[in-house]
Amino acid sequence: MVGPAAVKCQLTLSPATQDVPAAATQVTVAVTAERECAWTSRSDASWTQAAPATGQGDGTLTLNVGANSQQSARTATVVVNDASIQIRQAAAVAPCSYSISPGSRSFSDSGGSGSFTLQTGSGCSWTSSVSVSWITVLSPPSGSGPATFTYLVARNQGKPTRTGTISVAGQTHTVTQDGR
Repeated sequence: MVGPAAVKCQLTLSPATQDVPAAATQVTVAVTAERECAWTSRSDASWTQAAPATGQGDGTLTLNVGANSQQSARTATVVVNDASIQIRQAAAVAPCSYSISPGSRSFSDSGGSGSFTLQTGSGCSWTSSVSVSWITVLSPPSGSGPATFTYLVARNQGKPTRTGTISVAGQTHTVTQDGR
C-alpha cells in the first residue's frame, strides 16, 4: 500500500496577516521556499495587487494596497501556491461635519453672557474667531470635538442696535444687541 505523496514545494509567507491603514500603502511579504520551487501569486480583491506574479525559491512579494474610501473595513486574501496572507484594511475616516446651536442670541444694551454648542465628531478640529471687539469669547480659540462656547457681550453705549458674529469651523453664531 502506498501512502500520500509528500508535498514537494511547500512555501511559507511572513507575515501571514497584515493590518493596513485606509490610505494607499505597500506591504512587503517574505516568501520562503526551496530553490527549485516555482510559485504564482494572486489576489482575490481588485484593490490589492501582488508583484511579482510568479517567482521561484525564496523571494519578496510586494502587495500594493489601494486606498479605502469606504467607511467600513475590508479584507483581501493573497494566495501564493497553497499559502496565503490576509490583508485587513481600516475604514476611511468619516468627513467632519459641524453645526452650532443656537445660531443666534439677542442682548439688551446692558450686555451679559451667552453660550452656544458646537456639535461635531471627536476627531474633528476647529478654530473660532470673533468679528467685533465688544464680544469676548471665554473658550479656547481652537480645539477638536464637540464644545460649548461661552462669551461676554459688553454694554452698548451707543443708540443703534449692533450685530457681531462668532465663527467656528465655518458655522456662525450671531449676536444682536439693542442700543441705549
